[in-house]
This record gives sequence, C-alpha cells and structure tokens, in this order.
Amino acid sequence: MHPAPNKSIGISVDQVIARQIAQNTLLLATSSEQLSRVSEQMARNAESTSAQANVVSAASEQVN
Repeated sequence: MHPAPNKSIGISVDQVIARQIAQNTLLLATSSEQLSRVSEQMARNAESTSAQANVVSAASEQVN
C-alpha cells in the first residue's frame, strides 16, 4: 500500500496514479478515434485509386 496522503498536498499517491490512468485512458480513446478516421479515409482513397486503375487498364486494353 502507498503511504498516507501528504497533508500539505492533500492527495495520495493512489489518487495521482488514478488520475494519470484516467487521463491516459482518455488520450488513448481519442487517439483510437483519430486512427479509425484515418483508416476509413485510407480505405476510401484505396477504393478510388483502384477504380482509377481499372479505368486506365480498360483504356490500355482498347489501345492494344
């Protein structure tokens, strides 16, 4: 167990650790949401690139 609360500060080590865990949890959730949005954008871009490649492929077949 951690030492008793520091009277001059008024919070215990456990409280500090709990706050840090809560802050890190929030940061992780935010980062996860951002990563998910980036991933979705990358998927849309990949679909668009694939469609464009198919157009180029079909056009090159007509030239040959």
